[in-house]
Formats: sequence, C-alpha cells, structure tokens
Amino acid sequence: MPHGPVGVQVWDAIIHVTALTPTGFSMARVAQVPLPAPNPTAPETIQRVEFKVGIALLAFAIFIVFAVPMLGLICGLVGAGLLYGGKSYDDYSRVRRERNDGYNRTEKELEQRIQEIEKLETQYRAAFNSTRDALQKVYDRLLHLDRERKAELQSLETRKRQIQLDAFLDTQLLKNARITGVGPAKLGTLLAYGVESALDITNRLAVPGIGPVFLSRLVDWRRNCESRFRFNPNQAVPAAEMHALNVKYANIRKTLEIELQAGPAKLTQINSRAAAQREPLHQKITGLIKSYTQLKSDLQAIPKD
Repeated sequence: MPHGPVGVQVWDAIIHVTALTPTGFSMARVAQVPLPAPNPTAPETIQRVEFKVGIALLAFAIFIVFAVPMLGLICGLVGAGLLYGGKSYDDYSRVRRERNDGYNRTEKELEQRIQEIEKLETQYRAAFNSTRDALQKVYDRLLHLDRERKAELQSLETRKRQIQLDAFLDTQLLKNARITGVGPAKLGTLLAYGVESALDITNRLAVPGIGPVFLSRLVDWRRNCESRFRFNPNQAVPAAEMHALNVKYANIRKTLEIELQAGPAKLTQINSRAAAQREPLHQKITGLIKSYTQLKSDLQAIPKD
C-alpha cells in the first residue's frame, strides 16, 4: 500500500484536511478596532438653585434699597452674580454613569467569552494534532513494513538452529522413550499435563507425582535427544514459521490500511465538531465587540465636566 496509488491518495487526502484557522480574538486586538461614530448624548437639564436665590436677592434689594441703600446695593450685586451662570445647566453625570456601567459589564463578558473560545481552540488543536501525528506514525510504519518484515525474517534465519532443534525435539515423543522409572502411570500423568515430547521438558516442569529424581531423568533424556540433533544451515526456515510470519504481517498491513483510510474522515469530524462548538461563541464575541466599541465611543464622547 504505501508505495501504491491507494496509499499515496489516502495520505494526500489526509494532509489536505487542514486545521481550522484560529479566530485570533484577544483584548489587545479588540483595542485596535476603529471606534464607530458616537450616539448623540442627551444631558439632563438641572435647574440652578443659585439662580433662584439670585432672583430672590434682587427682589429683596429692590425692596430694601431705599430704606437701607448699602444693604440693597450689596444684595443686588450678589443676586446679579448668582444670575450670571444662567437659569439651568447640562448635567452629564447620570449618562456618564450609565454608559460607564454598560461599558464595564460588556468588557467583562467579552473577556470571559474570549477566554472560552481560546480554551476551546486549544483543546481542538491538541485533538487535531495528536490524531494527525498518530496517522503519520501509521503511514510511516506502512512505508517501512517490508523492512520490518525482512528484519524479522532475518531474525528467524539467525534463530534457525534453535528452530530446527525445537522442531527435532518436538518429534521425540515421550511415549516412545525408555526412561527408568517412567512407566504407564507416570506417562499417563505427564501426557495429561501436556508433556508429550522432549520439547515440553524443562527444569521448571511441575507435574504431580514427578519429583526431583524423575525430573532429573526426564531432563537427561532431553539432553540425550539434543545430542543426536544435527543442524542443517542450508535448510530453509520451516514452512509453519514462514506462514506465521506472513500471516502476522498481512494482518498488520490490513489493520494499518484500515486505520489510515479512516484518517480523512476522522480529521474532518474533529474539524466539524470544533467548528460547530466555536460558531455560537464566534457570533457572540462579534456582537460583543460591536457593543463594546460603540459603548467606548459613546463614553469618550461625553463632554468633560
């Protein structure tokens, strides 16, 4: 597969599933957004208490000026001074407070939403990259699977003597052996526990009724069998070993191919799930940025006291 058109096409499909582009939201970038035109600012008209006091003082001055000229003159001057500021004045404190509260609330929510989308995108990138890396390892192993099989085959060649010895010992059946003290009863016990040939006999053999003395005789018989073995370096690796090797790597190849072929759909699914989770947040943040910049512009447009 890795060298054929199928493998190339599948891997090409995998690398063409690109990661989602980050939204890039941050308060630093929000600060760079141009402010829109401010909404009109309607102040609250406040009646001046001083004006009313000034009217009263002027009236009092007119009333008293002929009786007490100096007092009348002083009251007249003070009253005129109080009238100088006008009848009322524009007060922006309420609208400034309301806009400042709205601005602070919007800024706090905007920061929270940006943190949410950053967390979501971090988790998404981790999932996408880990899946992509795992698929890369699958593809790399497919590329070198023949080399891996050849290395194991070479290992079989290196172990050929042991393989031939094991095969020879497996033909040396216990039922055909003549071992002192091992009669039908003990033979039946050994066979019942799966000890059928010289290959099955080891120093760690544990079978009821077979103590150290009989185990020693069994081990000696195995060694005698080993002494009669003749290694043939020209003999091929046994067919059963080759078959097992071929089946093993055929199964590995099939498993890797199935996993690789599922790769594009797996990455696309990760993208689709992340995009669906991100879209509502994206829209919410976009709306908050619009409100935030408008509130900022409106707040800055309020005249200074």
